[in-house]
Amino acid sequence: MVLKRLLFLIVLITQSTSFAITLRILDQQKRELLVVSETLNTATTHVYSLTKAALDQASLPYESSEQGFYSINNLAPQTSFISDTEFKTYGWCFTVNKVLAQTQANETYLNDTDAVEWFYGYAHYRNGEWLGMCELDAQ
Repeated sequence: MVLKRLLFLIVLITQSTSFAITLRILDQQKRELLVVSETLNTATTHVYSLTKAALDQASLPYESSEQGFYSINNLAPQTSFISDTEFKTYGWCFTVNKVLAQTQANETYLNDTDAVEWFYGYAHYRNGEWLGMCELDAQ
């Protein structure tokens, strides 16, 4: 009987656990478009679902697939040609706890007190080689 009560208590605590996750979305000038602190009742939320829900709630326009966001607030990918052999392609990237994600938005699950930040970064290509991904322009 004691074991049943203990198991019930563990299940009850697990089900009522909430998570406070912070989401920030910055534009190309690093200005905040959206800042949300969201309390979640599940540990199975990923970056894509959290971001999509926040954008819907804020009525910010976006285009996306489950892997990530193509456009946020009408800011879509752009390519800047530096020379015939060098260019930068800009698009939306994200970090979790200030670490650049190595997985897609729908594959990046969030934990208690995680901080997600979306920013408009670029991939740098020169002479047949990718020099970097999700970099920021110096300002």
